[in-house]
Amino acid sequence: KVVDYEIPIYLKLSDFFDRHFEYIYLVKNINNNQSSIEDIILRTTEWINFNIKKTPIGVDVIDYHPLTIVKRRLGEQDQFNDILSVLLVYQNIDSFFIKKFKDINHSLTLFKINNYWSVIDPYNGYYFLNERRIFASIEELKTSNWEIVNLKNRKLNSFSTENYKELRAFYQKIFDNIKSTKEIENTNIFE
Repeated sequence: KVVDYEIPIYLKLSDFFDRHFEYIYLVKNINNNQSSIEDIILRTTEWINFNIKKTPIGVDVIDYHPLTIVKRRLGEQDQFNDILSVLLVYQNIDSFFIKKFKDINHSLTLFKINNYWSVIDPYNGYYFLNERRIFASIEELKTSNWEIVNLKNRKLNSFSTENYKELRAFYQKIFDNIKSTKEIENTNIFE
């Protein structure tokens, strides 16, 4: 059900600043004294994964602003990614999320670290490392040069062999459809 209503401009501005300061407060408390970008990304993703629950069947989905997700502590897959990208941007980490990859209805958050783009899945609690055990670049994800890490225990080998193969094949299909770093860098931010 979609509800449409008009509000005065002064109320819009007030709401904007309220959300802005709440985001600042939230990221400060999530990442107090974290120094590295890697730690900030992982701590923020962990906070979302551990504090926001997946919306149960039959519960209404509310999508007013990403802050609504934080306050309700309930979210859909794209909402987990939406709030992660917002919180990363509030920590000066370039980030955005993609809701769907061609025929695969699955959301992921992309973020820029050390001059390259990588991917994380806050909804399922997975991130992807390369052979050097750092976040895999999009190019590495496209060439199968990556491993899945479970956010809950930060281990590579936390999956059964059969589940891991299925999971890896699923994500590989998505990674094959992600734009390259060059394409992302050349995309207008309003697209």
